[in-house]
Amino acid sequence: MVATDTLTVIAKVVVLTLGVVISLLAYRAFHRTGSDALRWMAIGFAIITAGMLFGGLVDPLLGISPSQGIRIQNVLTALGFIVLVYSIYARLPASANP
Repeated sequence: MVATDTLTVIAKVVVLTLGVVISLLAYRAFHRTGSDALRWMAIGFAIITAGMLFGGLVDPLLGISPSQGIRIQNVLTALGFIVLVYSIYARLPASANP
C-alpha cells in the first residue's frame, strides 16, 4: 500500500509541475502575441491543474470526504477542458483576418 501512495504522490507532483509549466508557457505566449486563444488555453490548463491540486488537498484540509474531493476535481477538470475546446475554436475578429 505504501508503494501505491508514493506513486500517487509522485504522479500528482509531476502533473502539478507540468500543468503549471504549460499554463505559464501559454500565458507568456498570450502576453507576447495578444492572442485570445492562447489566453483561454492558459486559463483552461490552469483550471485543470487547480482541480488536480484542489482534489488532492481538499479532503485532508477541509475535512470533506474523498469522494466529494474527487467530484470537485472532476468538475474542475471538465470545466478546464471546456475552456480548452473554446480556445481551440476561438475565432479572430473579422478585422484581424488577413
